[in-house]
Amino acid sequence: MDEGRERVLVIFPGALGDLVCLLPTLRGIARRHCEAFIELMATPSVGNFFVGRAVLRPELSCNLQEAGRGMFFSVAEAYSIDRREVTNLFTGSQDGLHYSRGFFNKFAHVYSFFASQEPVFRRSLLQVVGGRASFARFCPADGRHIAQAYAAELGLNLNEDELYGGHPWVIATHRDRQLARQALESSKFEHKDFIVLMPGSGSPNKNWPAEKFAALARELHHRFGVVALLGPAEKGIRTTFQGTACTVMEGLELSTVAGLMSLAKAFVGNDSGVSHLAAALGVPGVVLFGPTEPSRWRPLGNVAVLHCRQLESLGVSQVLLALEQKLTSIGPLG
Repeated sequence: MDEGRERVLVIFPGALGDLVCLLPTLRGIARRHCEAFIELMATPSVGNFFVGRAVLRPELSCNLQEAGRGMFFSVAEAYSIDRREVTNLFTGSQDGLHYSRGFFNKFAHVYSFFASQEPVFRRSLLQVVGGRASFARFCPADGRHIAQAYAAELGLNLNEDELYGGHPWVIATHRDRQLARQALESSKFEHKDFIVLMPGSGSPNKNWPAEKFAALARELHHRFGVVALLGPAEKGIRTTFQGTACTVMEGLELSTVAGLMSLAKAFVGNDSGVSHLAAALGVPGVVLFGPTEPSRWRPLGNVAVLHCRQLESLGVSQVLLALEQKLTSIGPLG
């Protein structure tokens, strides 16, 4: 890392989908600190993924082979939010703060969406960084899209074009695509054009029934390859896809998921972190919303949203039509 360049740290406690929705704010921070490396403190499995993949300076993302540019266009480094230097900020003890200062004092500015309402934490962070800190709420009470609400916390204004148009928010690396191709080959998958179905989410009440995802797979397999992507919480529904000519893939690392999505023609998913990731990669898709409000939580990207409070009443034909319209809009396949 260039020792002469300023470093800015953003502390954020959210999951994958939350962090995708923070990317417009990170891009705004990168503009505000135009010569600084942007670094991230988050849950390790999520924060590490965005290093070299989050597009914070779109004008540079096509020049990644230039020396040093890879770190500059994206998140340059990630740290665990569980590290001792953070825990010490809640105690306020001078010994603990002395230890924490060694880490935090190297940053020109720290933006914290974490514990921003905790007075001891706020006071401690300001002390160890010499006042160079700003605080923002993790769940701002704001009726706008959460990405706009996050940005507003730091005095950044985003319009609809900035949220949904232009460059992807995330890129899959060459290595990500290699891993995805290897996973497809291991599954004996030979289709060039394929659709990814993502039947899970962080909450069962946000899930369209797995049986309907399976029925959608049967409708699609005459024209496309179909991959059903299952996370740890969806292991029990693997048998639902038997007889659908659908390839089921489980337990993939987030990097492989990104590579897989970057190779897909489109996706269908619930309101979930992986749907946010797919859309941020620029993949067209259909996202199914039940109890949550799309105007606040819809993914950033080229997606059609179907909103039905009782998700089980949403028909396969409705989802298929929305997907066909999305596929038509991206032009001929093959």
